[in-house]
Amino acid sequence: YLNLMERNQRPVTAQVLIRLAEAYDVDPRSFAREEETRLAGELGQIDQALAEGQSAITLTYRLRHKAGHYLWVEVTASFRNNLNSSQPNSTKSWAMIGVMRDITERKRAEVVLAARMDEEREFQGYLKSLHEITIELTQLVDLDTFYRRVVEYGLSCLGFERFARFLYDATEGSTVGTYGVN
Repeated sequence: YLNLMERNQRPVTAQVLIRLAEAYDVDPRSFAREEETRLAGELGQIDQALAEGQSAITLTYRLRHKAGHYLWVEVTASFRNNLNSSQPNSTKSWAMIGVMRDITERKRAEVVLAARMDEEREFQGYLKSLHEITIELTQLVDLDTFYRRVVEYGLSCLGFERFARFLYDATEGSTVGTYGVN
């Protein structure tokens, strides 16, 4: 029935909109304007699924709740052949049965996970750079060159804006600077 309404083959009455809003706890205005583009794309996906002989399709998108916030929902729809149709072999003869579920928390978790994965990739890059730097520094024999190269690598490979190398004498409790960039 919803499919027919979206294709303007069935009238949309205020009563139908109110029932849909109550059943799915959605603001009916969320189906308008920017949602029209989304719905057109979904209808295209449904038509393609029917043409390919698929028996079901799953769509994920955002809906605006009647309270004003947005929810991520996943709709799984199964297609059934409408044997009462006057055109049994056309895509218009199909009925769709769907289930909508709120996946907002899953989407939030995916965003957090993606951010953590990005941080991990960045950290892995730093570890790789440190490993390469360590290999190069172990080959240096002159201590003065070693100190200078530590600072250069810190600036060029690790992305520090300022970097300095200090020596700490625990017996005297003092530090001595070797090389640094301000």
